[in-house]
Formats: sequence, C-alpha cells, structure tokens
Amino acid sequence: MKKIAFFTNDFGAGGIQKSLVNILKNIDYKKYQIDVYTFSEENLFKNQINQNIKITKLDPAPTIYKFL
Repeated sequence: MKKIAFFTNDFGAGGIQKSLVNILKNIDYKKYQIDVYTFSEENLFKNQINQNIKITKLDPAPTIYKFL
C-alpha cells in the first residue's frame, strides 16, 4: 500500500479545497493510504470526505515561513 500526504490550510469554502475533496473521492483506498494535514479546524466538506482518510491538525507555522 502506497502512502500519500496532502497539506492544506483548511477545508473551508474555496476552489482548492473543493478540488482536493474531488481528488479524495476518486482514490482507490485499497491501494493508497491517505493522510491530510491542515492548519485549521474549519471543515465544510466533512460529510464528503471518506472515513479512511486520516486528518491531522497541525500548529500554525511561524510567520517567517509565510515569506519563504
């Protein structure tokens, strides 16, 4: 089984978030283990996300990283 990790700011309303949800809907969970790392608890798409996905909330990055 291969592992895939996605990093996103949140699952709020937005094009990138909706695209990620669509990608996650089409993955074969028998072949892949999916981990999603997010910096926010906001999750408007919670009912659309497969239960096999592990969602981990990360602490916000220090401000200096936003400029790099």
